[in-house]
Amino acid sequence: LGQLVQLGGKRAKRQRVAELERDLADWDYEVKRLDVFTSVTRRFIDVLEAQYRLRLARELRDLAEESLEAVSNRVRMGAASSVERTRAAVNASSAAVALRRAEAGLAASRADLAALWGSRNASFDRAVGDLEAIYEPPELPAIRDRLANNPDVARWASERAHRRAFVKLQDAERIPDITLAGGLRRLETSDDSALVLGLTIPLPLFDRNQGARDAARFRESKAGSMEEAAVVRAARSLEIAYQGLRASHDAVLALREEVLPQAERAYVGVRDGYLRGLFRYVDVLDAQRTLFEVRAQELSALGQFHRAAADVERLTGTPLDPTTRPSETETDTPDNEE
Repeated sequence: LGQLVQLGGKRAKRQRVAELERDLADWDYEVKRLDVFTSVTRRFIDVLEAQYRLRLARELRDLAEESLEAVSNRVRMGAASSVERTRAAVNASSAAVALRRAEAGLAASRADLAALWGSRNASFDRAVGDLEAIYEPPELPAIRDRLANNPDVARWASERAHRRAFVKLQDAERIPDITLAGGLRRLETSDDSALVLGLTIPLPLFDRNQGARDAARFRESKAGSMEEAAVVRAARSLEIAYQGLRASHDAVLALREEVLPQAERAYVGVRDGYLRGLFRYVDVLDAQRTLFEVRAQELSALGQFHRAAADVERLTGTPLDPTTRPSETETDTPDNEE
C-alpha cells in the first residue's frame, strides 16, 4: 500500500485557487446576465417605438383620407381645382404606403425580441409601456461613482487574487511530494513474513516547475494594466452612453416645449385658412408634413433616450430610474395593435 503526501501546502493552495475560480465564474455569469438583460431591454424599446410609429402612421393615413374627402367636396363645389384633389390622392396613397412600412417595421422588431428567448414567432400581441415617460438623468459625476458596480470592473479584485493564488500554487509545485509505502513480504528462504516500509522522494534535478512559475508570475504582473484598461474602457463607454442620454433628453424637451406646439399651431392655422380660401392645398400638405416629421423626431429621441438609459444601467450595474422603465408584454389581443 502507498500514500502520497503532498508537501508545501499544495492542497490548501488548490482549494484557494478553486474558490477564486468559482468567484470568477459568478462574475462571468453576472456579465452575461446583464448583457442579456440589456439586449432584451433595447429590443423591447424597439418594439415599443415601432408600436408608437404605427399609431402615428395610422393617424397620418386617417388624416390624409379625411383631407382627400374634404378636397373632393371642394372640387365638386367648384371651390378647388382638380389638381388639388390629385395632390390629396397622392398624399393619401403615400400615407398608406408609410402605414404598411410601419407595420413591417413592427413585425421585424417583434421577431427580433422573440428571438431572444428562442421563439420563431412573437406570441405576444403588444408591448406595454410608456415610451413618452422620461426623467432628468443624474449628473455624470454621480453616475461615474457607480462604475465600480460594473461586473467587468468589479471582477478584477477576484482576478488579481486568483492570479496571486495561482503563483503560490505553482511555487509550491516545485516542492516534490513524497510517497509512503508499506506492506507484508513473505521470505521464501526462511518461510517467514516481514513488514516492509518504504519512502519515495523524487529528486527534481531538471524540473523545478520553472516554466509554469514564470508564466504564472507574468500573468500576475499583467493584472494591474489589464484592470486599468478595463476601467478606462468602461469609463469611456459610460461617457458616450451618458452623452447620448443627455442629448436625447434635451431633444425631447425641446421638441415638446418649443417645436411641436409651433408645428401644431401652424398646421391648424393653415388648415383652417385653406377651408376659408386663404391658403393653397400645397401649404396644408407642407404644414402637415412638418407636424408629423416633428412627432417622428420626438419618437426617435424617446427611443434613443431609453436605449441610452439601458446602456448606462449596463455599465453601472444599477438602475437609473426603475419606476419609468417599460417592461411588459401583453398576450391578449387588442382591437387595434399599438
